[in-house]
This record gives sequence, C-alpha cells and structure tokens, in this order.
Amino acid sequence: MQNHNLQVKHLTESDSGKTLTISKGQIFTLTLPNRVAGGYRFDKAQYDTSVLRLDKYIERLPAANSALGSHGWGTWQFTVLRKATTTLKITASRPWHGGGTITEFSSIVMVK
Repeated sequence: MQNHNLQVKHLTESDSGKTLTISKGQIFTLTLPNRVAGGYRFDKAQYDTSVLRLDKYIERLPAANSALGSHGWGTWQFTVLRKATTTLKITASRPWHGGGTITEFSSIVMVK
C-alpha cells in the first residue's frame, strides 16, 4: 500500500556520496548549481529507470544582471517506482572536444 502522505524529499549537492533511503512511491527532487559560466552543461542523469522515473527537469539560468561567474540551478524531480537499489549520478561536461566531464552528484538510492 502506497503512502500518499509522504513529504517530497529535497536533495542537494551536500547529499552526494551518501547512501539515501527513500520509500517506494515517494517523490524527491535534486537541485544542483549549474556552472554554465564555466561552460559546463548537465548530461543526462544516470540511474536505473525501473527504479526511478524522471518526472521533470527544470533549468534556471543565472539572472541577466548577476555577477560574472554566477551559476544557475538544475532541478530534477523523480518518483520512486519500486523497492530496489540504484546509483543516481549526474555529470556535467563541456561540449567541445576535450572539454572534460565532472561528476556533480553521485549517491546510492536504497528504496524501502
């Protein structure tokens, strides 16, 4: 039986590297700084699609009048589909050849 009274869980970059325990049927968000000023763009999120479903992705760019080097935000919203364990990994890369890739977030998600 699903509990529809579950609070939405909000994750940030400080949750990276942790083992996260989340309930089946729960919705959670992950918000990370988007380092567009460095030329990085988020890559497609990596996870087991039989465990998590990406409901939406929202990108907020830095404000037009913000200081040079300011970052925007990327927010992913997931729904947990079944009891299992998966790694959720978000990388960002520079689109040009040899631009490099960095891991922005990587955690183990255990669904109870």
